[in-house]
Amino acid sequence: MSESSNFSKNLIEQTIKVFKEEDGIDLSPEQANEYLRSMAGLFLAFAKSAAPECEAPGGASPDLISPHSCK
Repeated sequence: MSESSNFSKNLIEQTIKVFKEEDGIDLSPEQANEYLRSMAGLFLAFAKSAAPECEAPGGASPDLISPHSCK
């Protein structure tokens, strides 16, 4: 994920709401975007480390959600 990644306004608003309701933390939209970027990066790292060693047709990245993509 690049530093300039921006998430939808709805996702940022939902992130702010959850942090406020669950933890009593007031996030700015910029902070929410930064948290989302960090979480997305973490999940991408997990997905890449768990992905099978293969290539999808045409040299594309394997589908990390559907394990059948590496048949």
